Amino acid sequence: MRRTYLWPLMILCGAILMSLALFGGARLRGQNGDIAPLSTEASESFVFQLELEGQVVAEYAECFGLGSGNEIEETVVQTTVGAIKRKAPGALEWHNIMLRRIGPSGGQVWSSWRRAMEEGNIKEAMRNGAITMSRAASAEPLARWEFTHGWPVSLTIEGSSEELIIVHEGLQRVAASDDRRRQPGQR
Repeated sequence: MRRTYLWPLMILCGAILMSLALFGGARLRGQNGDIAPLSTEASESFVFQLELEGQVVAEYAECFGLGSGNEIEETVVQTTVGAIKRKAPGALEWHNIMLRRIGPSGGQVWSSWRRAMEEGNIKEAMRNGAITMSRAASAEPLARWEFTHGWPVSLTIEGSSEELIIVHEGLQRVAASDDRRRQPGQR
């Protein structure tokens, strides 16, 4: 290619790339509905309320681990083409719930719930509870999870951040508009 055509071609390609970067990204964010479009809600903050035995005891800014998984059992099977690994679902495992906030939570989490574990009173520490998610700007609940036989495995403050980790024996997502006065664990 001649040098005289190289500069205009580079400018044209640069203009095409710039227009794709500025306007073409919208096509990729859900044109066919298979990829969710970006929204302003991604930067929105949420509040997670921790309830124990039907009473709200603390609010947190972050929540992780609301779910479950299965162990994977692998077996080696001999076939006509050789040995292959087969995978099957194993035991059900509930994820630990981790809640974070800036500053310490209310006294009930520290003095009552975690203290029972520190003193070895596991029966008193095991409680049914719930976590309700709502937007920071609204008190209307968006989602709600109820756990059974939860206990605080750790409660830590590092710097200005408090982290609570809850182990439990079961988790269920329920309608966010359920009556909050109902005891968690009752169906």
